[in-house]
Amino acid sequence: MSEPFAPSESDYQPSERFDSIDSEKELSHLNNAFLANGYNEKEIKAALAPRQRRLDINEQNNTVNKAFLPYVSQVTDRIGKVLRKHNIKTIYKPTRKIKDCLRPAKDKRVPLSSAGIYRIPCSCGSVYIGTTKRSVGTRLTEHKRSCRLGQTDKSAVAEHALRDGDHKIQFEDTQVIAQHLDIILVWSGKLLKFTNIQIISTGRKKLST
Repeated sequence: MSEPFAPSESDYQPSERFDSIDSEKELSHLNNAFLANGYNEKEIKAALAPRQRRLDINEQNNTVNKAFLPYVSQVTDRIGKVLRKHNIKTIYKPTRKIKDCLRPAKDKRVPLSSAGIYRIPCSCGSVYIGTTKRSVGTRLTEHKRSCRLGQTDKSAVAEHALRDGDHKIQFEDTQVIAQHLDIILVWSGKLLKFTNIQIISTGRKKLST
């Protein structure tokens, strides 16, 4: 009986066409076939080593990396083309809309416990703009008391409310519109330019302190 030849790549070249999924099964089949034909483990291992290396390389080449990018017209497309050359698949994500980033607006009114510029509306459409170095809540209490006691000399709000019976001062809607006393004059100048607001005034230079 002639001695078997050592296996070569040509002995299993057709198997290159096998799908990579069956590569392990194919190698096992080849190993058993060579053993059955009298080849020893060392010879089989040496013959199958190039095949195993090619399978590993093919598997690496078939691995596709992914890049997740927000889609920007005419920008992300160009990036995707460059990445494809490096075996990187681009997956486009929809960009977030402005409304998705904005939280629902909340009523962030400055508490009446602070000092500064404040406004008190009247049912007639007029608005009183006052300033105080104390808390606005304290000054508001004084305005209410002046209205109740008819002290028109102490409060421009009381004078306006008692001018005739059609005025209802809406104290519950009082708002602090500026907290820093060093900008009171600037703010007052701007507020007086608003065309849709009538400022309650008694002719005094200083409405309140």
